[in-house]
Amino acid sequence: MNKNHLLPTLLFVLAACGGTTSSSAPASSIALDTNEYRFIGSQANIGSWQPGDAPVMSRAAGTNSFSWTGDLYEDSTWKLVIGTDWANGEVGPLSAGLTIIDKGVTWTKDAEGALVIPEDSNSGFDPGLGGVGNFSTKVDGNYTVTFVSLPALTRTFTIVRNGDPEVLPPSITDWALVGTINGWNAADQSFKLANLDDANESYSLTVNLYANEEFKFVKNGAWGGDLGFSALVNPNPLNLLDQGGNIKVVRDGSYTVAFDGETATVERAGSLARPEGGLHLVGTVTNPGWTPSDTSLALADTAGDAKYYGVFVLGPNKEFKLKSGTAWDVGFDAGFDKVASLPTGAMENAGGNIKVLVGTEPVPHAFLIEARIVGGSVRIVISPAWSNYGFPSLAYTSGLGTSIGYLNTTNQFWNANAQMRIYGGFNSSKTGIIFDFTGVDGHEYMFKVEQQGAANAVEARVTATGERQSYTLDISGKSEADRALFNLLVFFHTAPTNPVEGTIVVHGWSYPS
Repeated sequence: MNKNHLLPTLLFVLAACGGTTSSSAPASSIALDTNEYRFIGSQANIGSWQPGDAPVMSRAAGTNSFSWTGDLYEDSTWKLVIGTDWANGEVGPLSAGLTIIDKGVTWTKDAEGALVIPEDSNSGFDPGLGGVGNFSTKVDGNYTVTFVSLPALTRTFTIVRNGDPEVLPPSITDWALVGTINGWNAADQSFKLANLDDANESYSLTVNLYANEEFKFVKNGAWGGDLGFSALVNPNPLNLLDQGGNIKVVRDGSYTVAFDGETATVERAGSLARPEGGLHLVGTVTNPGWTPSDTSLALADTAGDAKYYGVFVLGPNKEFKLKSGTAWDVGFDAGFDKVASLPTGAMENAGGNIKVLVGTEPVPHAFLIEARIVGGSVRIVISPAWSNYGFPSLAYTSGLGTSIGYLNTTNQFWNANAQMRIYGGFNSSKTGIIFDFTGVDGHEYMFKVEQQGAANAVEARVTATGERQSYTLDISGKSEADRALFNLLVFFHTAPTNPVEGTIVVHGWSYPS
C-alpha cells in the first residue's frame, strides 16, 4: 500500500449547497447544488490549470451528480474547481467528507489520517501546492470521473477507467523550460528543447537567461513529472542555485541546456546572445513589401540586455515576420510559430506569417512587440499598446510603461488623448479598473473606459501626487451587459492649462482581484 500523509487540513465547504438531503432522494425533495464544477488539471484538454479553460462537468438531470469523461495520461494531475475562479473553492483527495472509489475499491485512511491507496489503483495522490491536494493519473486511459456533491460530509468521488485513450498519448516526449520566463505556463512551448534523438532521449537548447529568473523542465506541455534543480548534474553555484526545487539563475548569459529526460547539464556559455543585424519587421507592413534590407520598423535593445521591443501601428490585413539580418540568407526570420502570446482576435496565422485582423485603414491599431533569444531564433510576445491622438510625444520603455508628453494651451483638453484597445472581451464581472501611473504633482488627469462609437462609457478625474500611484475607476454603476461591451481605454490631461506641459507614465492597467 502507498501512504500519502495529509497536509494541514483545509476544509472545503460548499457555499451554495445547503441542506442534508441525499442525492438518492426523490427529485422533488433534493436540495440542488447550484455550483458549476469544472474538471481542471495539467493537461491541455482539462484547462492546463486555467479555470476558464477547464471543461464543465455534466449534471445528471435532477441530481447533484456531476461527471466528466475524457482522456487522462500518466503523470497528469487534476482536481475540481468551482466556476472560473480558484477563490470559489476546489475539490481534491483531501477535501473533507469525501469518499474516493477507484476501480471499485474505496480509498481508506490509516490511524494517522494518511490516505491508503491500493497498489493497483489507476489514480494516485499528488500534494500540489497544499490544501486539498491533487489526483494523479497512473495509467493512460479514457476515464469517467463522477462527483456527488451532497450531502456535504458524505460526498463521493468515483473514478472509472473506460479503456484506452481515444487520443493516444504522444509517442515522442517533448520537454520545455517553464518558469518565470513564461509565467509558469506549462502549455507554452516557446522554450521547447530540440529533440536530437527520441529513442535515446537527447534534448538540447541554447537560450538567454537572466538573473533571478526561475525555471523547471516540463513534459508534453503539462504539469506532472516535471523536474527541477535536483535533476541538474554538477551545477555551478556562480550561475545556478536551488530555489525551493526550482532552478534559479544567478548571472545573465547565454546558457546551453543538455537533457536526457532524467538529468540535465545547464552551463553558461558566455554573455547574452544577440541576433546578427538586430531585429526588424519585414512584410507587407513596409513599402515595398517583404524587403529584408528595409529596417525602418526596427525593434530596440534600449537597455542593452538583448531584450528587444517596439511599438508599431499596423493596419488591417498587413502581414509580417521578425527578421534578423538584411538579406534572406543572413540571420533568421520568425513568424507565427514563434509567437507565445497575442491579443485575442487581433491576429492570425497566415501561412506562417503574422496577419493583423483589426483596425481600419484610417484608424490602424498600435501593438507592443517584444522578443528574446531562444534556440537560435526568438520568442515573440504581442500586446495592445497606447495610440497617440494629438499629444506631443508617446513612447514605451520596457519595464516602465508608456510615457505621454502633453502640452495644453487651452481648456479644450479633449483635443489630445491616448487610446488602448481591449481585445478578447472586457471582463464584465469586474466592477472596477485599476490604472497604475506616475504623474506630475498637482496635475489632473482623466481615465475613461467606453464602448467605442456608443454612449456607453465611464470616466473620472484624478490628481497626481508626483509619486507612483494607482487609481480605481469605479464602473459598478454599469450593468454587466453594458460592461461586456467596453472595448477602449482613453486617457486625457485635463488641468491645469494655459499653458502647461508635463509627462505622465502609465505603467499599466488591471482588474481588481
